[in-house]
Amino acid sequence: MNWQEVATHWARVIPAIKAKWAKVPDDALLGPGDKRDLLAGELERQYGIQRKHAELQIDRFVQELTVAGTPGVPVAGKGA
Repeated sequence: MNWQEVATHWARVIPAIKAKWAKVPDDALLGPGDKRDLLAGELERQYGIQRKHAELQIDRFVQELTVAGTPGVPVAGKGA
């Protein structure tokens, strides 16, 4: 899975994001703008990590997402 797929299916990915990063508030994920930037900013704020580390965590998360049953429908994979 790549970021473009995640962005396309954002509403379906939110539960996996919440499962991995429970401190990220729902309203932050629903805001306007670049979703990756929103998520990275929330990881910085909620977990007190640097932007670079937040970006690396997001990259790993995207790699862990798998396609289940229907092509193009992402769900949390192992370790998410």
